[in-house]
Amino acid sequence: MTRTGHIAIPGFYDDVLPLEDWEREMWRKIPVNIDEEILKETGVPELFGEKGFSTMERIWARPTAEINGFGGGYQGQGTKTVIGREAMAKLTSVSSRTKTATRSSRWRRNICAKLPARGEARHGRWACRSLVSDRSAFEIW
Repeated sequence: MTRTGHIAIPGFYDDVLPLEDWEREMWRKIPVNIDEEILKETGVPELFGEKGFSTMERIWARPTAEINGFGGGYQGQGTKTVIGREAMAKLTSVSSRTKTATRSSRWRRNICAKLPARGEARHGRWACRSLVSDRSAFEIW
């Protein structure tokens, strides 16, 4: 994420539709201070996110990219002093406001293009791996 709260994945916002004035007005009229409610409910010291959008707009209209979990290395009992050869991250991306249905394929291509040498990524029914050590080629299946 950038300092302005934008997701720093190339092309991430390419197909996202802009908010309409009527939508912004509708959310402004909701008689709840959502920022205050979230702060109170979660106990976090402050809210953050994409600049130029209210919390309501970020929740309901802007795309998201989340890291849901990490894992790697030896996971069994006992200690190990070796760095594991595998690591994994669980990722999700959600957007209901896109112009095209190409968003998920673009997300896959971006992930695959960023894999380390000989790296592999899997998600549901698709997976990809870099084929050469310089990451200049990858396959998606």
